[in-house]
Amino acid sequence: MEVLDIDARAAKLGIDWSQVNLDSIQLPPGQDFGIESDDEAVYHDDQSEFDTGFGNIIVVDHLPVVPKEKFEKLEGVVKKIYNQIGVIKENGLWMPVDPVTKMTLGYCFIEFNSPQEAQNAKEKSHGYKLDKSHIFAVNMFDDFDRLMNVKEEWEPPQARPYVPGENLQKWLTDEKARDQLVIRSGPDTEVFWNDARQKNPEPVHKRPVSYLDLPIEWDPTGRYVATAVTSVHEMENGFTIWSFNGNLLYRILKDHFFQLAWRPRPPSFLTAEKEDEIAKNLKKYSKKYEAEDQDVSLLLSEQDREKRKALNEEWEKWVMQWKSLHEEEKLARQSLRDGEVSDVEEDEYEAKEVEFEDVIDVTEEIVQESM
Repeated sequence: MEVLDIDARAAKLGIDWSQVNLDSIQLPPGQDFGIESDDEAVYHDDQSEFDTGFGNIIVVDHLPVVPKEKFEKLEGVVKKIYNQIGVIKENGLWMPVDPVTKMTLGYCFIEFNSPQEAQNAKEKSHGYKLDKSHIFAVNMFDDFDRLMNVKEEWEPPQARPYVPGENLQKWLTDEKARDQLVIRSGPDTEVFWNDARQKNPEPVHKRPVSYLDLPIEWDPTGRYVATAVTSVHEMENGFTIWSFNGNLLYRILKDHFFQLAWRPRPPSFLTAEKEDEIAKNLKKYSKKYEAEDQDVSLLLSEQDREKRKALNEEWEKWVMQWKSLHEEEKLARQSLRDGEVSDVEEDEYEAKEVEFEDVIDVTEEIVQESM
């Protein structure tokens, strides 16, 4: 609508623009009556800055279908599960109800404070078993656009060239005969070599995984045991590796830690004859590993010496910096003392002993002679 048209209509209706406070006019939500906002150009220039989307909402399916009387109980159970994973917004849980039967429809929408919390809730609760008949199926709300756009006509997948798979028993050929352990923290699974002599696990690989909790595990050989702290929102989350007789070997702290599992040990590649031969010549083999243990011990001792040397060099560097600064400020200190030099070294002074007497007080007392 042009400005002249507005003026003509105002004159026809008897409206005096000079008496109208335009700032007091508020349009109903969602209505602009053809009047473009001053911010429209900015909005269109950077749509991503204003478009929040639905990335912080998940859809939980396969919930029990309950009547109105059990609605609050079911809602409380769902909130209790998901409040342990993230922060649900106020009035952020919506469970649709059939308007005719007044029964729930078996799914709900949950809105979290951030997309990260929603993604974490999806990963940790997808497949959660509420009971024998209800196993959660969780999806991101934004995924529904993708799922709804799946082509109705099936297209055969393209053939891919054969690629040999990984040798899943290669770890048995490790020269140090180490076991492997796997941990889960946050969205990731990490596999480590368990190197007890180095008192630190050696990483092998890392990848995203789903949620499962295993707080304690023996290793397949019975030589080590792993204990874990997996409490929600605890600062000491992580795992500890102990020897079979209870000696602490090492402890690793890990944020959001919730699972550790040992790699299972399949049957040995050695034949029965080879195992008998090793048992008969155990001393010969033990010398080899004793030598390796000695090398590791010397390496750790050398590392300790290097660490102490580095600390000592750092201390001496700091002392030299302090002395340099002290020397730079010498004239300033002398000026503050009216030219008196008072920060010379102690051995530059000459010590002298001086004796003096001082009369503090004199009291006169008359003593009478006894008869």
